Amino acid sequence: GVLALDYVENASGTATITVRATDAGTPGLYAETSFLVTVSAVNDTPTASTIDPLTVDEDAANTEINLYNFFADVETADADLVYSVTSNTNEALVTTSIASGVLALDYVENASGTATITVRATDAGTPGLYAETSFLVTANAVNDTPTITEGDLVTVPMSKNGLPNPFSLTL
Repeated sequence: GVLALDYVENASGTATITVRATDAGTPGLYAETSFLVTVSAVNDTPTASTIDPLTVDEDAANTEINLYNFFADVETADADLVYSVTSNTNEALVTTSIASGVLALDYVENASGTATITVRATDAGTPGLYAETSFLVTANAVNDTPTITEGDLVTVPMSKNGLPNPFSLTL
C-alpha cells in the first residue's frame, strides 16, 4: 500500500504519524511505526486588488481610501502591513499621505489634470514581500468666478466740468 499525506493550505507545524499494518490471521498480528512530519512556514506574497479610477473636480475635498479593502496577506494582518506610495506621476495635482492604512489624497488648489498613483503593501516576513496596485486620479478643470482684490486706492482727478477724467482698470 501507499500512504499519501494531504497537507492543509497555509498551515505549518509538526505532526507524529503512526502507521499500523495488520495481517489477515486470527488473531490479527500487527506491526507499527511512527514518524514525524514537519511542514515549514513559507512567507506568502500579499495580494492586491484594483482601486477604481477616481474623478473629482478641481479644489475637491480630500479623498480617503481605506487600503485594508485592497490588500491582503495570509500571515500578516491588514494593520501590520506597511503601506507606502511608490509613485505619483503628478504631485502638482495631488499629494498623498498614509496613516493607519488610510491613503489621503490632497488636491492642489486650482490644479486640473491626471496622476497615476501606485500604492504598495509590504508584509512582515523576512524578507518582506509586497504587492502593488496603481490607479488613475483625474481632477476636472472648473471655471472659477473671477475675483477682485482690493489694492491701493487710486485718486481719479476730476475734469473742469466736474466729471472724472477717463482712466483704465485692469483685472
